[in-house]
Amino acid sequence: MRSQRRAVEIAQAWVDQWVAAGPNEAEAYLMASRVYELAGEDGAALDYLDTAESLGVESDMENRAGRRVALLAKLGRFDAAVVIADSLLDAGYFRSLLARMPFNFPSAVWATQVYLLTGKPDKAGAVAGAHGGIRRLCGLEPGEFRRIEIPDTLDVLIADAVVVLERNRSERPLVRECLAYALLGVAARAGRPELVRPAFDNLIGAREFDTAVEVAGIAVNSDTTVAGRLAVLEQLRRIVEIDAANLDALYQIGRIGALTGQELDLARASLEEYLRHPPAEGLPHAAAQWRLGMIHEHRGDVDRAREAYEASLRLDPEYGPPKAALERLPPKQ
Repeated sequence: MRSQRRAVEIAQAWVDQWVAAGPNEAEAYLMASRVYELAGEDGAALDYLDTAESLGVESDMENRAGRRVALLAKLGRFDAAVVIADSLLDAGYFRSLLARMPFNFPSAVWATQVYLLTGKPDKAGAVAGAHGGIRRLCGLEPGEFRRIEIPDTLDVLIADAVVVLERNRSERPLVRECLAYALLGVAARAGRPELVRPAFDNLIGAREFDTAVEVAGIAVNSDTTVAGRLAVLEQLRRIVEIDAANLDALYQIGRIGALTGQELDLARASLEEYLRHPPAEGLPHAAAQWRLGMIHEHRGDVDRAREAYEASLRLDPEYGPPKAALERLPPKQ
C-alpha cells in the first residue's frame, strides 16, 4: 500500500507539472482529473474535469459525462448526477456506447445507484436492462427494480452480495463500492445510521469479515457524520468479538475514534493491539501511529500525540499527515 500511495503521489506531482507547463492543454487537466480521482480527491477531480471540458477535449477514449455521474454521486450531489444520467439513458449510452467502451462500466454502476437513492427504480431497471453486468452485480432483473422501496434496496443488494462474491470473485471491488455507497447514501439522506446494520448482519453472518471491514472503510469515507461513523464502529466491534485477530477491523476502529473523537478508550486500545502485530496489507504501522497521535490530541495529551507522530515519521519519513500534525502542535516547553 505504501508503494501504491507513493505511486499516486508521483503521478499527482507529474500531472501538476504538466498542468503548470501547459495551462491551456485540455488533456493535461483530463489526466489530472483521472489521477486525482485515483487519489480519492473527488472534488479536485471534478474541478479538473470541468477545466478540461472548458478547454475542449479531443480524446474519445472515455465518456466524460459518465465519469461526471460517478464523481457527482461520490460527492453526494445526487440531483445533479441524475440530470446527467437521464441524458445518457435517453441517448442510449448504457446500451450502445457502453458496449463499445466496456471500461466505462463504473458509470453504469453509479447511474443505477443514483437512481435507486433518489427513488427512481424504473430508471435503475432501465440501466440494468441495458447492461448485463449490472444485473449480475445487483442480482435483479430489470422489472424487479420497480418494486424496490428505498429501505428494501439495502436488503436486496446486501442479501445478494455474498452470492455474487462467491460466484465471481473478480467483481469484488465493484460489489463492495456499490454496496457501501448505496448503504451510506440512503442512511445519510434518511438520517438513519441504524440502516447500516443489515449490511453487516449479512456479511458477518456469512463470515465475510474481510469484505465487511472493506465496506466499513468505504462507509466511513462516504458518511462523514459522527452518528454514521459510530454505527459502523459498532459493527466492527462485532467482528472483533468473533475474530479477535482481525487487524483490519482493529485499525478501522482506531481510525473512527481518531476521526470522531468518540470511543477513545476503545480506539486507543485497538490501535495499540494492532501495533503489536506485523502490519496488515495496505495498513502500515506509520498510519496507525498517526491515528494514535490524533487520539492523544483529542484527549489533550500533546506530548503523547507528538511522540506518536514522531514514531510515525520514523517508520515513513515521507509520510505527509504526521508531518502536518507536528507542524500544527505547539512547540515543546
